[in-house]
Amino acid sequence: MVRQDKRDNHVDNKDNKERVISGAVLKAAEKLGLTDTQLAKVLKISPSKLSRGRKSGAFVKESGAEYDLALQVIRIFRALDALSGEDSVYVQKWMTNKNLTLNGRPIDLVQDIGSLVRVADYLDSRRAIV
Repeated sequence: MVRQDKRDNHVDNKDNKERVISGAVLKAAEKLGLTDTQLAKVLKISPSKLSRGRKSGAFVKESGAEYDLALQVIRIFRALDALSGEDSVYVQKWMTNKNLTLNGRPIDLVQDIGSLVRVADYLDSRRAIV
């Protein structure tokens, strides 16, 4: 019988989680119309780290600030996807058109941490309207 060290299992779970979040944020960014340069700016990482991570499958580290920022990008995509009825054209237009309530184009606003959270909160509030 082979015993597996619990620490090895924890590392595997962490690596898998980081790969899942990395893949999800890449897909979300693509659907939102964010370029790699814009996504790197949103996540506060270098474009080269994003490029290397795209190849390796994991660039979002759970211990890094980019992890929480990636979750916000995914949150924005999920909210917009739900609000639009999965209409990708609507999602990209919403991101690139000026939003009077947010006072700017969401695609520009998300590149600032405070505005990223504000956009996510705004979309969550729109989803809650019954």
